[in-house]
Amino acid sequence: MKHNTRSARLLVVFLWLISIHSICVGIALITFPIPLIAEFGIEICNKFFPTQSGVLHIIMGIIYILAIKNLGKTDLLIKFSIIVKFIATVFLLLYFLFLDQKLVILLSGIGDFLMGVVLWMLFRAYQKCKNA
Repeated sequence: MKHNTRSARLLVVFLWLISIHSICVGIALITFPIPLIAEFGIEICNKFFPTQSGVLHIIMGIIYILAIKNLGKTDLLIKFSIIVKFIATVFLLLYFLFLDQKLVILLSGIGDFLMGVVLWMLFRAYQKCKNA
């Protein structure tokens, strides 16, 4: 679909950036060896959970691309993406506050929050323009 408005183009660009970020994080979680993951302050004894998390990140990256491809037809995947970002924020911040005060966890939570806020703002601007 052609995205003619500035708000639609900004939304598409941001969704691509989130998708690329998610896929890169997924690949890193799958391929990084345990000692390298430990450098980020995360202690693990095997690769199952980082690999599982990596696959989930790649799936989310694909969902962001599907949201782009369906822009104008349905907004459900964009709404889903916003919800996912805020659920991730809550999880990461609660995990940081109550279980493990690692900087990488806090930064991940802040990053997800910022991505969620920007995505929500761009989506609202897109909706206003679409409904005008």
